[in-house]
Amino acid sequence: MSWVRLIRGISYSSLALIGGITLGYSTVHTAWSLGTDPYKDFDIFTHVFHIIENKHVEQPSSELLIHSAIDGMVDQLDEHSWYIPPEKYKLVQKEAQGWSVGIGIEINSEHTILRVLPSSPAAIAGLMAGDQITHIDGTSVQRKSVVKIQHLLKGERGSTVTIRYQRAGKEIEQEVTRDHILLKNVEVFDLGNKNVYVQLNRFKKGCVQEIRNKLQELYPLPTIRGVILDLRDNPGGFVEDGVRLVDLFLEQGTIITVEGRQESVVASYEAEKSSADIIEAKLLVLINKNSASASEITAGSLQAHKRAILIGTKSFGKGSMQQMFEFTNGSALKLTISRYVLPNGYHVDKKTPLEPDIFISNQLENPKKELINSIKALNIPPEKKNFIIQRLSMLSNHRAAAPIPRSEDFQYRLDNDPQLKAAWNHLINSSSSNE
Repeated sequence: MSWVRLIRGISYSSLALIGGITLGYSTVHTAWSLGTDPYKDFDIFTHVFHIIENKHVEQPSSELLIHSAIDGMVDQLDEHSWYIPPEKYKLVQKEAQGWSVGIGIEINSEHTILRVLPSSPAAIAGLMAGDQITHIDGTSVQRKSVVKIQHLLKGERGSTVTIRYQRAGKEIEQEVTRDHILLKNVEVFDLGNKNVYVQLNRFKKGCVQEIRNKLQELYPLPTIRGVILDLRDNPGGFVEDGVRLVDLFLEQGTIITVEGRQESVVASYEAEKSSADIIEAKLLVLINKNSASASEITAGSLQAHKRAILIGTKSFGKGSMQQMFEFTNGSALKLTISRYVLPNGYHVDKKTPLEPDIFISNQLENPKKELINSIKALNIPPEKKNFIIQRLSMLSNHRAAAPIPRSEDFQYRLDNDPQLKAAWNHLINSSSSNE
């Protein structure tokens, strides 16, 4: 990264820090300039606090009351701003360093489990893909974002969390013991003929360098002919790594612009030419409704530059950036402070998510037929096999969203993933036409 971008990045971070320090002053100054007292209701707040503390039938914790009040205040802003209590923020910090303790599931914005990691606490407890979580430790998850739910599921190793979920119309409650979770963040498959598949689960610090290293083990980067970049179910992470990933495929041009209040530009990130850029490769990017934030920056910027073809479904719609403000008691405030703008002027949000160039639904077109084919391949007595197939054939058929198959066998993924299959066909057909 050059001095130009580094200075811009430092300027942006400094601006956010200064903004946090001066936030109170600027808010008060603006309110007073309009002839209003921004703190006129604080007397009511302290009065209510005093009454609850002294009159409630059960002696409440003052700390709990204050933290709940702050949480309620932040909850009025947007779904991505979050007040993080001290014990939870310790886990957030450890996770950022690559340490993770949880139950081993991936969920979507509808709170449905997409994947249960093999041998994870969730797998041992019997949770399955397709289960829909309704409560965590008795708290409803109805209005909670995926990120907040993920943090509710995390905790100290050996501690337990009670999950209530629905399966086939039946509500089930299960206690799960948290443990260390091992999940590959970057997976790279050699597709042959200098074509590669890259799956990125999250934009963690250093992930782009990890991608570079894995690719260089296969081919010199400038010689790569085709790339399938899988950003499905990637909730985002560090924006800087999203910028670096775009820069890997661009020689020049604006990657994103960052806007603060009243559409003021606070940062701009530009692509820079490098001898390691993969600029000749055919680039196909897979997205779905769980591709968010840095994933949308990456996919949207590449699409705006007509550098990549997007395949899949509409993205999540999170075009904002958050800043972490730490406090002396060990807690933190994750606050939305700006929004990003793609090179074509496009603002990504819930109403206007990214639109794929090629729409492919990740649906099981005929789940009954697929299940019958799987049963036919089982090594079980023929009479038992025929009985199962006969009974299954009597059931009604319907379309259903399918979890993305994740396997060490790329051919298995290809056979069971219509979105990946579409990208593969597009890549192979374009390679053939260029020969």
